[in-house]
Order: sequence, then structure tokens, then C-alpha cells
Amino acid sequence: MCFLLLSYRTHPRYPLVLAMRRDEVSTRPTAPAQFWDEYPGLVAGRDLLDGGTWLGITRMGRFAALTNVFDMRKGQPDRPTRGELTVDWLIGTESAKDYLAKTEAEAARYDGFNLLFGNAYDLCRLSNSGGAGAAVLSSGLYGMSNGVPDEPKSRFVPGKALLSAPTVDVDRLFDILEADVLGRVDEAQRMRSSTVILVSCDGTAWFEERTYGDRGRTFACAFDVLPFGNESRPV
Repeated sequence: MCFLLLSYRTHPRYPLVLAMRRDEVSTRPTAPAQFWDEYPGLVAGRDLLDGGTWLGITRMGRFAALTNVFDMRKGQPDRPTRGELTVDWLIGTESAKDYLAKTEAEAARYDGFNLLFGNAYDLCRLSNSGGAGAAVLSSGLYGMSNGVPDEPKSRFVPGKALLSAPTVDVDRLFDILEADVLGRVDEAQRMRSSTVILVSCDGTAWFEERTYGDRGRTFACAFDVLPFGNESRPV
């Protein structure tokens, strides 16, 4: 089961802390996290079957994360891939609120999803399942999995407590992601990866992905993004 934790403008040093675990069947072709050749400012993993990504961040400070929601619509061949929703935001130029309005109008075309996206100024969430709908979010701590966003689940409690601490322990975040309930996919059939993203007030980003199973690897990089400090919104 996919699982995400986000601290947005609550930490004194890291206004963005995002930790996410992705579970997928091992037969689905996936490229590990890297900078994309066609979009050099974008770092993300990649779904090689349908395109798109489940999690990414750009040097412009735009970030997005997506979890699938299991529903009866899944698998209908005429539906576009949900992974394009993240990429469209990451490589786009519109504001988060404009993208929210546009995507909400088209949300019924997709299989069930939860989409979380934003930048230094705005954080938005959109779900087309469970009645959660669209929302512009304030600073805070958020959790998301394959159900209704931020539903009261015990798996969010340790991570939110850790994100509230004065320091951010990256290894402990990875431990929490890996300790979560395995969910719907059997261990032998699962390819699992966990990612932690930190963005500091001065605009330095840290992206680390750890992939487990027979394709185990670690990808880590540091790069500059637009500052996430207390700068004024541009006119």
C-alpha cells in the first residue's frame, strides 16, 4: 500500500518535508528516480508502462505526489493514466489554484486517485474518490494513502510525530515508511521504493530514493530550487 507524509511550512528549517512509499507489482516496468533527459529540471521515478510518475520535484520548486485509489473503475481501457497528472503540474507554469480548477473539471476521466501538489506559495489536494474533492490546504502535517486523504489511520501517527520534532531524522523516516502495513500486494509480487524529500528555507533540496527487493538501490542528490522561505508572493 502506498503511504505518504508531508510537512508543509511547519518546520523552522525545512518548510517542505515529504516522505512517501510506493508499492507496485514487480512485473510493472519502472525507472528509478533520476533527472529526466527531456525535462532536466525534474527529478522523479517513472512508470515505463503508461508514462508519468507518482512523485517528483523540480528546480522551480514545484512538487507533486499521487496515490491510486482502488475502485470499480480501475482497468477501463479508455481512461488516461493517472501518472500524467503529476507530470503536467511539474512541467507546467500555471498556479496551483489554476491547475486545481482545471484538473477538478477533468477528474472523472481517471481511475481513482489522490493528488497532492504545490510550490512555495500554495498547496492543493484533489481526490476523485470518497467525496474528498478539491481543497486548497494551509500549512500543516498531512497523510495520504490509497483511501480518503488524511483519514485517521494509525500509520500516520509515528510519522507526524517525527515531522514535528526539532530535527529531521531521514533514516528514521525511511524506517517508518518501511514499517507500515504491507497492504494488498503479496511480498513476492511487490516492488517497493521509499523516497524522502527535504527543501530548506534557503532553497537547497535533498532527494533520496531507496528501492528494495531484487532491484535494490539508493539514489540521492542535492540541488537548488527556488527558495521556500518567507518570501512575498510575486505579483
